[in-house]
Amino acid sequence: VEQMMQAIFSDYNSIQSAYVTLVSSSDADFASRGTDRTITLVDGNPGGVQAGVARFTTNSNHQINECTVTLGESVYDSSKTFLGVVGHEIGHCLGLDHPQDTVYALMSYYRAGIYQLDIDDKIGLVNLYPVNSSDVQEVQTLGLSCTRKN
Repeated sequence: VEQMMQAIFSDYNSIQSAYVTLVSSSDADFASRGTDRTITLVDGNPGGVQAGVARFTTNSNHQINECTVTLGESVYDSSKTFLGVVGHEIGHCLGLDHPQDTVYALMSYYRAGIYQLDIDDKIGLVNLYPVNSSDVQEVQTLGLSCTRKN
């Protein structure tokens, strides 16, 4: 489990344009900077047919400050299941939702064969946690103009 968690941490931490750093609670950075920014994994019954579920709380600024991921027994059936489910639920803890237009993302409802963050997931995290906020600002562009020919 520890090696799989490190793989998940590496996947999230490798997004260079996003200010996201996940560490284990045994890491020195966690002790100094983990207050009100904690994701806790627990074994239990996530409910329904789900393998896992994330429930978070927010502060007065509507920022997620704590999240608990409840994992069902089926998560431990294989390393790929663990990576996919835990990686997906941590995405919810960071504010990602299910995309409605693709199945090619870790955060999608139907993600068979996807066990790591995909480009859609990474773009979402860059948008939520930009290293440089000007990178995600909308910029006016010159669009196409259309006129009717007689």
